[in-house]
Formats: sequence, structure tokens, C-alpha cells
Amino acid sequence: MPEQTPDDATAQIIDAHTFFTTKRSARASRLADGLARRAQVPLASHAISPPMADRPDSLAILRSQESSREPALIPLRYARMAESPFAFLRGAAAVMASDLSWVPRSDLNVQLCGDAHLANFGMFASTERVLMFDMNDFDETLPGSFDWDVKRLAVSMAVAAQSNGLKDKDARKAARACVASYRVTMAKLSDMRTLDVWNARLDVDTLLARLTKSSLRKATVKASDKSRRSTTDSALLKLTEVIDGKRIVSKSLAGSARRMQSLMQVQALDHGSQIDYRIEIEPASWIPSSLGINFLQHELAEQFNALGREMLRRK
Repeated sequence: MPEQTPDDATAQIIDAHTFFTTKRSARASRLADGLARRAQVPLASHAISPPMADRPDSLAILRSQESSREPALIPLRYARMAESPFAFLRGAAAVMASDLSWVPRSDLNVQLCGDAHLANFGMFASTERVLMFDMNDFDETLPGSFDWDVKRLAVSMAVAAQSNGLKDKDARKAARACVASYRVTMAKLSDMRTLDVWNARLDVDTLLARLTKSSLRKATVKASDKSRRSTTDSALLKLTEVIDGKRIVSKSLAGSARRMQSLMQVQALDHGSQIDYRIEIEPASWIPSSLGINFLQHELAEQFNALGREMLRRK
């Protein structure tokens, strides 16, 4: 088998426009292609670990990302990653991507999630207001070899099992069950039309019907009830209040945000003063997109109004 390097991996990734505009080949052709790829990259080869002698330093990879991140939040990121092996796995997608670039891959390209670990699955309402269970984080999506997503998901299942005190054999069982379910589902989807695949989904009611263990079913019911309560109406009650029985305004920052950091610079100009103001707000609870902008606008307006009053007082 030819040696693969990260440069080879980059060369194999297709652009998004090509991916979405290329017609899908017939099932028989895709099956033949898959079998040919398996002959080139046997299943056993996916168990190969990256060569330790050539493996880039994990901390160096993480540090290389700091230039694109908010400096004040970098210590918080590392503190969260240090809490547990699973927390580190969640934050180290770049490290795992680097490792995967050194080992055999199928080169059967799909639109990857890019960070398909266990915690990036959850419940949310569809446009038809049906509670669904699916991936809910696509901020690192990119076309690439499908097995990268599968491997990251399988690893996260094993690490999550270990982090919850389960034995290694149980962690392996969880990972095997995960990839077996993926294999069975993909086999079913391969027989379906493209539009039917696009519309395929798993709603929570169907998921509950499949669960037989009472403890797991009870936990799923509890999680689904919480998701159903997380609506724009509940967020409205948390983030707004009525003044004088007729005016609704955003609640004060102290009651609606867990943490707020800001950086302000004042620069003298010929025609006056220029204020550069950057703010980072971490809400204490989930804020829907429809209210998030109004929330930020209100908080920024309050900050600038207070600043203006203080400047006038000191004048």
C-alpha cells in the first residue's frame, strides 16, 4: 500500500461546488467502486495508528489555532479540555484530523460533518415542529473521506463510555454497535432515491418506540421533554420583561448572561474621538437566533449609553 501523507489527503478533497453539482452514479456503479476501494484499502488497514515518529505534536496543533481565536477565551478553552479525556477529544478535532491524515482512508468523498463526535448529536424541532434527533453542529463541515466522520464518532463513543466508568470491553462494544448501526443504515439508504435519502430522518417518537431498556427510555423522555420546553416563547420569558404594563425590553445583563468580557480603545482624531469596542458575551441560557441579535443590540446600547453618561459627567 502506498504511503499517505497529509499533503495527499488535502489533494483528494474536492470543492463544495463540484460535490453538490455532480450527479450521483447508479447504485451498481457505487457498489463496484466501494469494493474496488476495499481491495486497495482493506478493512484491517483502518486499525493502523499514525507513525509516532512523524506524528505532529498535539499541543503544537492546538497552539497553532490560537491566532484565529479570541485571546481572552483561550485559557477557558484549555481549562475545559483538561476536565476529562472526552472534553479533550471534543476540543481536539484538529489533532484527530492530523492523525487521520497519516493513516489509510477510503477516499470515498462525502460532505463531512467535520466534527462528528457524540456530543454534536441532539434533539431539535424540524420546520414541521416535529422533534428530531440528528447532528446539530456543522461549523466545521467540509468534503472529505467518509470514514473520518465514522472514526471520530466511534472514538467518541468509546471515550464517553470510559469517562462514565464503563469497562474497556463495554467501550469497545459501544464503538462496534455504533459503526454497525451506521453500516446497516447506509445499506438501506443506498437502495433509496436521492430525494428520499434527503428527507430521511429519525424523530424522537420513533426513537422512543425502539428503546426497550427502561433506564435509557426514561433518560430519553426527560431529554425530549426539556427540548420541547426550549422554545422561543420560553426564551422570551427569560430574556424580556414588561415595563409599565406595556413596554417589553431585554432584561438586565446581570440576570441574563453568565460572563461578559469587553475590550475598548479610544483614539483621538482631528474631528473628534474614535471608540473601538469589542465585546464577548456568554449567555447563561440558550438564546434563539431570532432573539440573539436583539439581545446583543440592547446590551451594547446599554454599555454605550452608560459610557456616554460617564464621559459627559467627566467633561
